[in-house]
Amino acid sequence: MDGVAGIDLSVLYDSKLLASPTVTQGGLVSGSMMVANTNIPGSIRILVISTKAFSGAGPIVTISFGSHTGTGNLSVSTTMIDSKQAAVVVAGGGKSSTMDFQTSADASGSAGFIQAPGVPFSQPTQNTVTAPPSSTSTATSTSLGTVSMPKETQGKIDTKSVETAAAAEPVLEPAIPAPAETTNNEKQAIEPQKPAEISTVSYKGILEVFRAHQGDKTPAIVIALINSEVAPTIHQEPSVVLSDGKTTVKIKVKLGTDNEKSPNFVLNGAKLVSLKKEAADPEWVVVAMPHSNVLQAGLTILTDNSIIEYPLTLAPPVGKVSAVEADFNAFLKDSGAAAPKHDLNGDGKHDYLDDFLYTANYLVKKGVSGKPE
Repeated sequence: MDGVAGIDLSVLYDSKLLASPTVTQGGLVSGSMMVANTNIPGSIRILVISTKAFSGAGPIVTISFGSHTGTGNLSVSTTMIDSKQAAVVVAGGGKSSTMDFQTSADASGSAGFIQAPGVPFSQPTQNTVTAPPSSTSTATSTSLGTVSMPKETQGKIDTKSVETAAAAEPVLEPAIPAPAETTNNEKQAIEPQKPAEISTVSYKGILEVFRAHQGDKTPAIVIALINSEVAPTIHQEPSVVLSDGKTTVKIKVKLGTDNEKSPNFVLNGAKLVSLKKEAADPEWVVVAMPHSNVLQAGLTILTDNSIIEYPLTLAPPVGKVSAVEADFNAFLKDSGAAAPKHDLNGDGKHDYLDDFLYTANYLVKKGVSGKPE
């Protein structure tokens, strides 16, 4: 881990087999800023940022699950940057790495994890784990800039205290009498800094909106769902993008001015095309290229005291989609059928995922993505 100063970990697990995860900071990254989001079942997002590069090897985090039933797979993907905010090549030669772990229960009933060979960090290992998994690499892009976070925050907020500075060194008694009074600057140098409050905001994506919808489904209703606002100060243009490997998406981010430092922008599931901001304009414009055939991607914005996770609205291209509204309506009537006629993602059922895929492709095919209908 020599030279690494930032780590983005995404962990996927089967929420039917594992539950109630907790994340503990490891010794290697002790003293760095760490935020873990465990609010979404089946997914854990961990961000670690340090002003100084790490050195050597050791544990980054320990993930413990409060309960488990049977055995299952745990998938961990990571992206890392150095102190100069450049992407670090990890195992496999890419800018990101994906590993699969197999979980099991030992005699005491605790879950075990096995570490993939060549991975530049460790996980707890139990003797009962079998068959080491394989490791693959995919290209991911990390972009960093600098600003403050917006004051208005929607979605689930989890505020945590993170140590940002160690106590100052002891002040030696001077050989000559000290002045009767000390200046404010001197007091700040002597007194230890207080922990900073880190606020984490994870916005609900449009895919989750489709999952939660329990009412009627017509073309007008699902188009309204896919055009729902995700965040008040962050907007995607166009509102729906196909992950065909050649279409870019523009994300406009308006941030407050209460912080002199600029934000860090981290893309997940997409690569950076451009990042710009006019001097007098509070809006940042991020242009990204989603990876081919991905269903989920996002933009993470980090400052000294805030982290925002913004999900993009995109879908893989699907050939079996008509631009005729009557065909769209017939497709939606098949949703939830015991023996479905339409299954776009090949999982043997017609559910909200199929409805989302059809709606996204329908709007793009009609050339109205980004416009309410």
